[in-house]
Order: sequence, then C-alpha cells, then structure tokens
Amino acid sequence: MQIFLMMKMTDEKEIIIITSSDDEMKEEQNTVRGEMDDSLSKKKNDQALAADEDGGMVKKRKKDGSVEVGDGGSLDDKKDTKEENGEMQVEKKADAPLDDEKKADVPLDDEKKADAPLDEKKADAPLDEKKANVPLDEKKADAPLDEKKANVPLDEKKADAPLDVKKEEKGVEELSKKEQEVPKQKIEEASKISESKNIKRGVDYNEYLKKKIEEGDKEAEAKLRLIPIAKYHASFFNTLSFTSKNRLLDEFQTIDIARCLKELERCMQRKSDMVNDVQPVDESRYKSRADLSKELKDDLCNEGKRYFIVDNRLFRFCCCSGLQLIAENKVAVIVLAGGEGSRLKSYAPKGAMDIGLPSGKSLFQLQAERIIKLQKLATEFANSKNQTVAVKIEWLIMVSPATVRKTEKFFQEHAYFGLDKAQIHFFRQGTMPCFSFTKKVLFDSVDAIAMAPDGNGGMFAALRKSNLLNMMEKRGIEFVHVYCVDNVLVRVGDPLFFGYCKYMKADCATKVIKKTSPTEQLGVVCCDPKPKVLEYSEISSAIAEKRDEKGELVFRAGNIANHVFTFQFLKKMCNDDVALPYHLAKKAIPYVQADNVLQIPVEPNGYKLEKFIFDVFPYSENFAILEVPRNEEFSPLKNPDLIGVDCPTTCRADLYRLHRQWIIDSGGKVPELSQDSEQFVCEISPLVSYAGEDIHISNEEVLSSPFTLK
Repeated sequence: MQIFLMMKMTDEKEIIIITSSDDEMKEEQNTVRGEMDDSLSKKKNDQALAADEDGGMVKKRKKDGSVEVGDGGSLDDKKDTKEENGEMQVEKKADAPLDDEKKADVPLDDEKKADAPLDEKKADAPLDEKKANVPLDEKKADAPLDEKKANVPLDEKKADAPLDVKKEEKGVEELSKKEQEVPKQKIEEASKISESKNIKRGVDYNEYLKKKIEEGDKEAEAKLRLIPIAKYHASFFNTLSFTSKNRLLDEFQTIDIARCLKELERCMQRKSDMVNDVQPVDESRYKSRADLSKELKDDLCNEGKRYFIVDNRLFRFCCCSGLQLIAENKVAVIVLAGGEGSRLKSYAPKGAMDIGLPSGKSLFQLQAERIIKLQKLATEFANSKNQTVAVKIEWLIMVSPATVRKTEKFFQEHAYFGLDKAQIHFFRQGTMPCFSFTKKVLFDSVDAIAMAPDGNGGMFAALRKSNLLNMMEKRGIEFVHVYCVDNVLVRVGDPLFFGYCKYMKADCATKVIKKTSPTEQLGVVCCDPKPKVLEYSEISSAIAEKRDEKGELVFRAGNIANHVFTFQFLKKMCNDDVALPYHLAKKAIPYVQADNVLQIPVEPNGYKLEKFIFDVFPYSENFAILEVPRNEEFSPLKNPDLIGVDCPTTCRADLYRLHRQWIIDSGGKVPELSQDSEQFVCEISPLVSYAGEDIHISNEEVLSSPFTLK
C-alpha cells in the first residue's frame, strides 16, 4: 500500500492528511485547493472592504466576488497576496486569464485535452507553403524527433517513455521487492503524523498510550510510566500538545532520568568536609624543568641540540627520545574543545576565537601550526640520524553537541590550517541534563531538556564509543598528550614531556605550575595515598599554607589539565569498568517555563554534572609530575576583558612577553620595559618557532613595536 502525505494550511494551523490511494489523494487535493481559493478570495474581499472603510479607493463589488479598485482594476490586479506571519504564501500572476486559472485545477489528462490538437497548432504555425500542403505522413518524416513523437498515439508514446515512467504506469505490484519496502524511518514518521492527526480529533494522550500498550507496544508502556515523572519536573506537561508530550517523554527515556537523578543525589550527599590528612607527591616522582637540566643531561643526546638553539634554555633539556617517538609516529594529541565562548560573549567554539593578535590567528590555528612545526623538527632530527620518515601527529579533537558542526565547519573553511585532513579526527563527548537547586530538570524549550557537556572526564567514554582507540592501536601509538583548548601557551605534543614520561616509566603524568599563594584558585595534585587532585575549596587553610624548609608551599602543584598517558593506560580507562565520579558545578543556566520564553539568569540557578579527567590518577601504577614555568606554558582564556584576569588581554600580554624573551635569547634587541612604558607587541608565528628555536634576527638595532615574525 502506498501512503500519500499532504500538508493542508489554514490561517492558524497546519493539518497533516494521510490517504492510501491516488483517488483519495486527488479528491483531497481538489478539496484543499478549493478551500484555499475560497479563503484567499474571502481575504481579498475583507481587505477591500477595510480599505473602503479607511477612505480607500474601493468603488463596488463585482458579480464574481472581486472588488473594483481605483481606475476599475480588480483586486487581483494588485500585489500578490502573502500571509504576514510567513506561514502561508499564495501568489497569483496579475493578469492571468480566467481560463488559465481553471486549467490549474484540471487533472493532467484533462489539460492535454484542453490544449488544441497538435495538427491544429501546426496549421497556425508559420510554415512554408510547401510543407503546409504536404500530407501528414510526409510532415512527420520531415519533423524533428520530438515532433514525430508528438504525433505518435498515446500507447506508442508510452513505449518511448523513460524507464521510471514505465515503472510508475505498471503499478506497485510490478515493482521490485526492494522498491516496495517502506523504510522503518518512513513508517515511524507516518506514525507520528498520524498521532498529530489524532490530537486534532481530540484523542487523549494517556488513552492513546493505553491503546498502544494493548497492541503490545513496549515503548508506550515505558512512556506511560514516565508521565508522573515528567509532570513532576515539567509542571506545564498537561498544557502541551500531543506531539510535544511525545517528544518530551522520548527525551526522558533517552537520558535515563532515573540514573541521572541518582548521580545528582550521590554528588549532593558526598562529604564536603575540609581535607586535613593528604600528603604531597613523593619527590622522586616530582621534577621541574630545572631538575631535568641536572639529572637528564647525560640522557639528553647532545646531538639533539643541533636542531634547536644551543643556548636557548627552553629547549636545551629536550629529550631526544621524545623527538624520536614523534619521528616514529608513536604519539598522538587530544585537545578538549567542547566548550563555547559564552562567558566571553561569544557562541563560537572557544578554539575558534580570535583573541586580538596582530595575525588574527585563533587558538585552533596557533595549535595546528605548532603541530606542523613540531613535525618538521622531528623530521630533521630523524634525517640527522639517516632515517627517512614521514612524520604525522594524529590530532584528536573532542567537541560537544553544541560545538561539533561549528568546529568542523571552521576547520573546513580554513583548509585544516595546512594539516592533512586525514590526521584530524573529531569525536563527540556526552551530555547530562541540567538541574535546578530543587533537583528538578531545567528545559531549553517546553519539549526539550536543557543538556550540558559531561566534563573533560567524559573523554574516556567518548573515545570508547568512537573508533579512535582502534585507529591509534593500529598505528602503533605509544603516548597520548591531552590538553585544554583554552591555554594560549600550550606546547602541543611537547617532546620534552613525552621523553620525561618515557624516562620515568610513567603510565600517567601531568604538568603542573607552582601556586603563587595558598589561596590561588587552582586544584592541587597530592596523594591520599593514591595520586589525586583536590579543589582549592576542599583543602583546609592549615594544609594549604604549609611550607617546606626552603619556604616553598608543600602543596604547590597547581593542576593545569595538561597530561600524558601511555596508550595502554588510556585504553584501560576507556574499556574497563572505571566509574569516574560526577562533580556538581553551580552555573547560570538558561531555561524556559510554561510560556516557552527563554530566561537567561545572571547568577547561578542550577547544577551541571561533570566528570573530571584527573579522576583517573588513582588508577595509575607509575605516576609522575613535571613542573613547568607558568610564564612559558600556561595562560588560560576563561573570562571577558571586563574581568581583567584570564582574558584576551592577559593572554595576548603573556604571549608577547614570551616571544620578547625568545628574541632576547636569540641575540635580538628589544626596548626596555617598565611599568610606565607601553606594551611591546611581538608575535612570532609557530611555523617559525615551536619554543624559541630557529629565530635569526640582527642584533645591530633595537626592534620596534609592533614586531611580527612570519
């Protein structure tokens, strides 16, 4: 059986009509067309009468129902009529003859009959006399192929018709089985349309579900059980349309609302007492870059220095084993890029933001170009050892449902920033519903639950659901660098970090920066007795202020979400039943109520449930920490300039300051800076230098601001 769908528009609503045959379809079309014409005619007449009442040019009404306007022209001669609300637009040509309008309503066969026969048309055509007197058969011989076909009887025309036309005329029974199959999706769509039609007839939603249950529909049974829950969270549920109720219950089913509520309760019941008994990470597993210069100098193959500036302190500790891993294509990098720039007054993905550099480069472009430069450095390193390699660092980009399309489009528009498209892999993190402080679900619209990304710890589940673990395993990946997209100074795929992990035989390692004060709002890496991260709010002041014999903070290892995992550890965290806990984050969450008007709160009004990536630390059997200089490797973009910290202005200043130092280390001269002097604007392209190498500048004159090196 064929199903025909047709949309019938009225001034206020749309009605879906379902018929099961051609005859019913044609009859319904004629009925709808007549109703639309009547509606249009009535609307025109009402407009004409209104114009008359307002002092318009209406003079009189004609017998056919039209109104004579101005100089006698009918209302049909005026502009095409359009509905103001945009839901329905009906346009007619101004001077269309009445016969033509009638033809529009005549079925196709009748239209052919209405036209003059072909021979009569030929008689009126300006043919030469000779041809005009030639018998019909001779004319056919001279006529083009199309004209010949025009004179062939209808049955003969069918023989020449395209294959698709033949199939149509043979009927459904003669089509192949494949063509007769109705896809499951189409059936579901027709069912939904039928449901929409039922509500117009006044069918109660609960009664509808009960009827479906009697028919053995398990899904309807589940939905019926969910109605009390939906009513509890959505007080406006009874006011919703049939379709909206159905859609909302589908959402409650999809998110497994019972599980989400359990996670919310677990988070709220978790003890929030101050921690007093943690210990710092053992010194044997905690090194700084300065320590590496002393301990690893024999392991840092000296020939590796030839590929960086020998006296540049930034890279003189670079472990050749790290470069070798990169040259052998044994590393991958993952950027956590699911966040939008909403706090920065932007709804573009944060990685796509232009922070105001002279080059106009986004965070994504800066990171892509660092990968390109690193591939070049690793290639040169391998070539120096007579190794022929084609270095390619796999770049995995975790996006959220809110950013996936925008991010992919951004990369396409910028030709993947010079990288091979095949080495870039997008994968999507999961989401969790948002809750009010009273533990009720918040809504994006009356039939859509407000959802939020499930935190950077959602990376493990997202990788498990993708095919990227298999891809990395097949390509022999041994180490994976994971970092956040909003760090302007991040060293993507840092060879020193890879080499450090290999030297320490670490399965899990993290970069940290030294906390500036006990109250700085950074999580602290510590042991309890397994390695873990405590938020600054979870540590008592006595612990936070504790200092060692050198006067340094004992708990100074500030977490910056910059980690390296061995591939085997990463795979274990993805595939094993590792239950990472959720954490509550108080946020200002946009929501709607019964009026379906979006409310945008200024203060936090609810909870988001998030997982944190550092909750895998306790599973590590060989944990290690690498402390790095804050001014060289960490400058996050979190806030708008109005806040004054971790904002575009501070990010630019940190980058300019670092690049100024690179120039000085390379022998260049720059103006002396003081508190009163203007900022020295200096941007060095990552394609020129990854971390201070390959900068060649004359030392004969002082550089002026702004200075760029491309």
